[in-house]
Amino acid sequence: MLTSRARALPLILLAFPFVACGSNPPRPEVPGSAIVPDPPEKSVFIRASFDDDPSEFIGRFLPDDLTQDRIDETAAKVGGRCGKFLAKKTVNASGTFEQTFNASNGVKGSLGVKPFGAISAGTSSDAGLLVKYAMTKKMLVTVSDADGLARCCEAAPAECGTQMIGEFWFGSGTVSQFAGRESDITANASKGKVDADFSYKDGWGWKRVSTFENAYFAFRTTAGPTKSRLCDGNWESEVPQSLDGQYFVGVGAVLAPEPKAREEALRNARREVVKYLGERLTETYSGESSTIGGALADSTLVTAAAEGLAERVKDRCWTRATSRSTPEGPFTELKVLAFFPAEQEKAAQAAAVQAMAETAEVQKKASAKPLAALAKKLSP
Repeated sequence: MLTSRARALPLILLAFPFVACGSNPPRPEVPGSAIVPDPPEKSVFIRASFDDDPSEFIGRFLPDDLTQDRIDETAAKVGGRCGKFLAKKTVNASGTFEQTFNASNGVKGSLGVKPFGAISAGTSSDAGLLVKYAMTKKMLVTVSDADGLARCCEAAPAECGTQMIGEFWFGSGTVSQFAGRESDITANASKGKVDADFSYKDGWGWKRVSTFENAYFAFRTTAGPTKSRLCDGNWESEVPQSLDGQYFVGVGAVLAPEPKAREEALRNARREVVKYLGERLTETYSGESSTIGGALADSTLVTAAAEGLAERVKDRCWTRATSRSTPEGPFTELKVLAFFPAEQEKAAQAAAVQAMAETAEVQKKASAKPLAALAKKLSP
């Protein structure tokens, strides 16, 4: 069998165009009322709370329908089953920066941000919040199993999303809100109406609303996993391999419409899983090889065991159905690629043998007692 791996996820963290603090360049004149401050970087957000351990949020997915003004780490989905394919690491960082960040409405409210009115064509909320900070480290999300994550997100799309929390930034600094034109603020300064919390950048004024020291104060979003390329391969004749389980091909060829053919294909894939489990059992319980071999040769018992695997064996890829008319009705053919996770092998073995033993007992087969004894050995 040939290996068909999922395409690596695009979680490479993009270089960020930081603007370092230092000597400030001459601030340009603001000739027209249509000029507004530079918008914040779309992927960087101020946190809902500043602390020293945001690890419970790293790698969480954001709902796809979440608008920009609602994004903070508390809006991310609670870590689900796909999170087991992600890990975190912390790296050192250094530098002093001045940058405009996004902030959710909830974060702005908690910081006490108050609107200063409209800025020409836009509003003060469009400006984001200005953060001056010295960064000392980052917490990053890493992918421990790209293939497993892609498969998990394909099988359970509600668990994932197109964006995830990919970084947290640690350091010290200040947060300021937009306060209007520098010329207007400095004009009022002569009248004693401006305090020391104001600073200026590119012709605009900013008023400090918060400070932070040695805390994770911001996060950056990164892209979620891309769709696996598994189904693009020649899986019909070259069954893929995986470290996380086994793939099986089921064939549906019936005198019936496509829905019935799909049912038959999945049923046959589950029968293949039962045979695989039986072979694995024989390797562990060589003394039971005759009992297991006899059960696998009995199509009634195999079918009984396969019916109990419906929740454990999931379809991954399908061929296009082909159908032709016959005097008896439509004859439909198709194939399915199904996946059985390795982590469920022991439980599935016990369930399959138990189902065989119960069916053999009902049908008064000689294999009923040996199968029941084996089921007892396998029971947790």
